Amino acid sequence: MIHFGRSSIRIARPSLSLIYIMGIMSCCGCNRTTPEEHFLRGNAFQHDDDHTKAIQEYSSAILIAHDFREDYVRRAESWKSTKSFKQAIADLTKALQLDANDPVSYSKRGSYHLFLGENDQAISDYTKSIELDPDGETYRYRGYAFVKKGEFPKAIEDYSEAIRLDPDDATNFYMRAAAQRHSGDLDKALADCERALRLSPDDRQALYQRGLVWLEQQEFQKAVADFTRGIEQWPESPLSYQHRADAYEGLGEHEKAAADRKEVKRIELEKRQAR
Repeated sequence: MIHFGRSSIRIARPSLSLIYIMGIMSCCGCNRTTPEEHFLRGNAFQHDDDHTKAIQEYSSAILIAHDFREDYVRRAESWKSTKSFKQAIADLTKALQLDANDPVSYSKRGSYHLFLGENDQAISDYTKSIELDPDGETYRYRGYAFVKKGEFPKAIEDYSEAIRLDPDDATNFYMRAAAQRHSGDLDKALADCERALRLSPDDRQALYQRGLVWLEQQEFQKAVADFTRGIEQWPESPLSYQHRADAYEGLGEHEKAAADRKEVKRIELEKRQAR
C-alpha cells in the first residue's frame, strides 16, 4: 500500500495571456520555443494524464536549459505515472543536486525506491526528508519500509510518531496495528484497530487488520464478520476471501470456506487475463 510522496503537485495550465503571446509570436514568425513554453505545455499534458507528451515537453525544456529543477520534478511525476520508477528516481536525484534541501523530493524518491523493493534506499531518503521537515506521512512511509525489512520495533516507533503528528489519521493506527500483530502483541494490535475504526468506521483496511487479529485469537465468527464487511466494500479482494475461508474452516463451515477459495481463484485468474 504505497502512496507516492507527501504532497501533491499542483499542475498549472498555460494562462490565456501566455497563449495569446504565443499566438502573436507564431504569427510574427518567432517559432523558437522557449523552455518556459515547453514547461507549461508539459504541465497541460500532465494535467490531462497524457504523460508521454508531458515527458517529451519537459525533456525539450531540459535540453534548452538544464538547470531548472522543477522540470526534473515534474518529469519525475510523469515517469512515476507510467511506472518508470528508475527514471523518476534519476530525475529527482538531479533535482536534489540542484536543491539539496527539498524534503518533498526526498520523500517522493523514497517512495519510488520502496516500490522497487529498495528498502534501505527508501529509508535513507525518508530519514533525510524527516530531518529537513518532520512530517507524519513520511514517518508512516518509513515505518512501512521497516515493516518490509521485518524490523517491526522500528516500524512501531515510526507509526507512533506519525500518530503523534497526525492523531486523526486512521491509516496510522491500522498500520501500527499490523506491525503490532507481526510482533505478536495482539492486544495492542486490536486496540489500534479499534481506534482506527472509531476514526473511520467503514475503513476496509482497518477491518481487514482487525479480522486478522480475530483470526489469530481464534475468534472466528468475529473474523468472518470483519472480512465480510471488507468484501462488501471491495469485492475483488482475494486476501479477504482467503482469510474468511480460514475463519470458516475454524468454524467447521467447510462449504463456505470452499466457496471463498473458489472466489480467490476466480479473482486471480481474471487479474492474470487482464494483464
